[in-house]
Amino acid sequence: GLELKIKGGVPQIEVGDASWQATALNQWFPLSFSITNPGDVDLTITNIAWDADTTDDEHFQMTSPMPTFPFVVAPSSQRTFDIAFNPHSIAGEEFRKEVVISSNATAGDSILVLQGSTLGVSSVDEEQQRAITIHPQPVRLSARGTLSISSTEEVLSVSISDQIGQVIGRFTINGAVSLPTSVFPSAGMYVLLLETTSGLVRTPVICID
Repeated sequence: GLELKIKGGVPQIEVGDASWQATALNQWFPLSFSITNPGDVDLTITNIAWDADTTDDEHFQMTSPMPTFPFVVAPSSQRTFDIAFNPHSIAGEEFRKEVVISSNATAGDSILVLQGSTLGVSSVDEEQQRAITIHPQPVRLSARGTLSISSTEEVLSVSISDQIGQVIGRFTINGAVSLPTSVFPSAGMYVLLLETTSGLVRTPVICID
């Protein structure tokens, strides 16, 4: 991964690259990256932004709430952020996005490289993922709207679990398949378990503030 250091009593920064190997299309795959201060003085982060010159915006999403700038990473400490990758193109493609991290550690900016691929995803996987459509995706909790679920099969019930598998809600579906976004307690990754007339289907949902 990328590693940037400045020594000699000045702020230092280490940022590693992030990469995904997707196993299905049209799903969000979570990952995290850390900004580490290996030095002995405070590291001040003044901004984190997508690089405008790399264009795969729709495939990558910052899922952690964006902090208030500037913020400080103490010596020998780190700050971790959650991100996600969603390949919704044909199997076999690769995607790239850069995140620009501005700080007091270097004369220039630090670059976090995000890379995702759909190598090994078959057309059968793609068809299975198209059977379930979640809208909107990601879910913006501040909008206080509705999550709509479209399926080629009749949906009988929906369960929502967090990333550690704890069930936070179960819903019996009558008529239109929709849920208020208020069922999600906070930003993060969740899994919907849909009971359909053909069996159980799992699909991830990403929520942002």
